Amino acid sequence: MTFSASTINFSTVKVGTKSSARTATLTNHLSGALTFTSVVASTGFALASNTCGANIAAGASCTVGVTFSPTAAGQVTGTLTFTDSALTSPQGVTLSGTGQ
Repeated sequence: MTFSASTINFSTVKVGTKSSARTATLTNHLSGALTFTSVVASTGFALASNTCGANIAAGASCTVGVTFSPTAAGQVTGTLTFTDSALTSPQGVTLSGTGQ
């Protein structure tokens, strides 16, 4: 499986507000379906949308939207983590943003 980007950067977001959603597209290059156990974002970030569902067929793609809501000023980093049936599970996309 591959992601459209290895990192999603939210730049600067005002403390106490929420950014617009940024998306990561996942493509399943396996010969069979990929089954998800969980898709979670680190603290400070949240899932806004998820078209992946419980599984994704071989050769198919899905997207996950993520938002950033800083609670304090400063740099925040985290991960959008996909736990699934792939041998390389879990996989992740690095998330970053700065609270201002």
